[in-house]
Amino acid sequence: YQEAVGGEQLPRLREAFRLECNQFKPEDTELTLTRATWDPYHRIHVCTDKAQLLTVNTKTAELEGTIALSSRPCTLVLTQKHLIVSLEEGMLQWLKLEVPPEMVVAGDKDADQSLKIFGPDEDGVEQEWAFGKTIGESEDLNDYISYLHYSRLHKVLVCGTETGIFGKLEVEAEAFSEEDEEEEAAQQKEKKTLQDPFIELGRFHTQRVTGLRELGDTTQLVTTSDDHYLSVW
Repeated sequence: YQEAVGGEQLPRLREAFRLECNQFKPEDTELTLTRATWDPYHRIHVCTDKAQLLTVNTKTAELEGTIALSSRPCTLVLTQKHLIVSLEEGMLQWLKLEVPPEMVVAGDKDADQSLKIFGPDEDGVEQEWAFGKTIGESEDLNDYISYLHYSRLHKVLVCGTETGIFGKLEVEAEAFSEEDEEEEAAQQKEKKTLQDPFIELGRFHTQRVTGLRELGDTTQLVTTSDDHYLSVW
């Protein structure tokens, strides 16, 4: 650390370095890795250019699982109860999560803990939502959500699309509860089809929205796009 004006301790970032680096390369040499999200258990969940998601252990750089989907995953966001995946066919799917047992989480901090994600072939889709917008004069192509971001309170899902539309979906993220999990395990849960409207805030980009972040404690957002523009809202 170095001492700044006022006695504040600041890290010497220019001297920082990594002691080790793990790299993962899929066996399928034609597979392209696109977007990814981390979970609290040292796993990373990766979108690909094929109809599948990969789960990779970041400590060992080994592939731990593959989830088959109905179309290419475009982006994803992790909540306490679901992995929400946007598909190229214009759907959002809420894939069910199973967290490690409490005795494992509360025990040895070095114990191997992993988050189980249930795919469509395991009846793991608990909710789904259709975007319902098309592209082109023939309207034979679906527009789709290319970027997802939950608001700070996890009450609004902010979305950017392949064609540059910026909007929101007022679907609150469900919080994890052991009591709810036990109740749901005792009865078969039916898949919900959400009918919540997509609230379009505007088409302020002409190409795919690639990023979205809140600006600190302000009420502003910043978006980035393939159109080479960065916009502050």
